[in-house]
Amino acid sequence: MENLLNPIFKTTLFPQNLVVFKYPNNLNLLINNLLQIKNTIPNSIKGYPPELIYQTTNHLFKEYSVYNDLEKFIFSLTQSYFKTSFKMINSWGNIYSKYSKSNPHTHPDSNLVGIFYLKVPDKCGDLLLHNKFKTEETYRIKPQEGLIFIIDKDQLHSTDLNLNDSPKISIAFNLGIIK
Repeated sequence: MENLLNPIFKTTLFPQNLVVFKYPNNLNLLINNLLQIKNTIPNSIKGYPPELIYQTTNHLFKEYSVYNDLEKFIFSLTQSYFKTSFKMINSWGNIYSKYSKSNPHTHPDSNLVGIFYLKVPDKCGDLLLHNKFKTEETYRIKPQEGLIFIIDKDQLHSTDLNLNDSPKISIAFNLGIIK
């Protein structure tokens, strides 16, 4: 039996780290919870038309116990792989409608950044990792449902346009080293 705490892919880019893990549990409960949140809680994102991207508050794991198993899994895999204990700084859900994308950005107030894909329709926008020293160099990744991508805090990243009528649904989180 495979060890779920071992990455299914890893590489060093620009010279940033990318580690990918597969979440073993069912995604439907998490997807349904995010859709329910969207229907009941106002959008917290600023700077984008709210009909394109919906974002929960940045305390998703604290506010909803349905994410407890996911959070425990994240702590287990990061402890196992990085040999360091982390705390959850913040976490939020994203729902990208047709014609939405994210612009290049980093997460400077953390040590590691995670992106967990829950729903990934065709042509929904690739994850782009950019070389911060040579912006024309980009590593393109087609997201897959159930994959958790872990990158360094200063890894410049973005997403392409979602060209599908169905939304792309993900959870993002920031981890800090426990000192």
